[in-house]
Amino acid sequence: MMLVLRVGIGAFFLLEGLLKVAVLAGWGLVLRMMGIVHVNAMEADLVRFDVLPSWADYPVAGIGLAMEIVVGACLLFRWMYRGAAWLGVLMTSVYVILLSQAWARGLELSCHCFVQEHSISDYPTEIALRLLFLSAMIVLLWDSGRNRQTPWQYKRYDFSEV
Repeated sequence: MMLVLRVGIGAFFLLEGLLKVAVLAGWGLVLRMMGIVHVNAMEADLVRFDVLPSWADYPVAGIGLAMEIVVGACLLFRWMYRGAAWLGVLMTSVYVILLSQAWARGLELSCHCFVQEHSISDYPTEIALRLLFLSAMIVLLWDSGRNRQTPWQYKRYDFSEV
């Protein structure tokens, strides 16, 4: 079960990050023609949260994009699993906080997750979905801290003295 959860969330983060990189790399026209990403709306929503100074929006978005790809790859291939789980919990928590404050301020946002753009009209449902995603990340964080015996951790018995 943990394998399915880890691979599913890792693949989701990696796919979303790579799609955003494709948009930024100039492949936005191809993706827009395919109906996957609407570039202009995505760029407009980057600054709509209005939480940071305007000069910090794009660097923070770039760092978030890099974190999304790194977390996705690390979860997918189980590299630095605990650190990736911590970063995933952090990113998802920040997104839930941003959605909550946008709802409180009455902002109209659109989401580009799940490989399609949709306008966020029902904030409680969106926040509940992200909280479900956050709980899955917390389960992965718990799983990353469990001690498992791996082949190199088995106790070796020395029978040479018998």
